[in-house]
Amino acid sequence: DPYIVSPTGRLAKAALKSLKSAFGHEPVLLREGGSIPIVEHFARILKVDTYLLGLALPDDNLHSP
Repeated sequence: DPYIVSPTGRLAKAALKSLKSAFGHEPVLLREGGSIPIVEHFARILKVDTYLLGLALPDDNLHSP
């Protein structure tokens, strides 16, 4: 099943505040995880909002040789 979580919940606000503090910029919010169906299971079974945080450097070359 699809899973969408609000970026205005208590946990989201705490995560956004922490990311801004750590990196010095407002975080960019994107919908992602279409290939990660386990997220919906985590949210449903654990009964908690579930967030994905993508952390990488520009030269990490994720998903490439």
